[in-house]
Amino acid sequence: MVQNLVVHTDSQLVTSQVEGEFDVHNPQLAQYCSIVNLLLTRIEKYQIVHVLREQNTRAAALSKLSTSMTGDIYRRKCVEEIHFPSIKGPWVIQSIDESWEVSWINPILSFIHDRVLHKEPMAAIIL
Repeated sequence: MVQNLVVHTDSQLVTSQVEGEFDVHNPQLAQYCSIVNLLLTRIEKYQIVHVLREQNTRAAALSKLSTSMTGDIYRRKCVEEIHFPSIKGPWVIQSIDESWEVSWINPILSFIHDRVLHKEPMAAIIL
C-alpha cells in the first residue's frame, strides 16, 4: 500500500477540484475526480503540489507541440494520443512487491541504506 505520495500538477483548477475547493462541472471530469478522491482515501499521507507552467518543461514541450504540427517535433518527443476516455477502459495498476527476494539490486540497496559492502572483494569493487 502506498504510504506517502506527492503529486505535482501545473493545473491550479485540477488541484482545487481534487482538494474540494472548486466544483467539477464536466460529468466526465467529475468521474475522474471521484476516482482520484477514492484512491486518495487509500493513501496514508498525500500532498498535491501546484507547479507553475513555466517551471514544467514537459508541459511547455507539449504546449509547443500543440501549436506546431511539424514532423520534426513528433520525431523528438514521445506522444501518446488517447482516442477514448480512459475512465471507461480497464485499469492497469502496477503492483510493487516490497519483499526482499533474491535480486541483483539487493546489494546496491544494502550499500545505500546500511553502507555495507559485499563480502566478496570482486563484487564489492563492482558495487
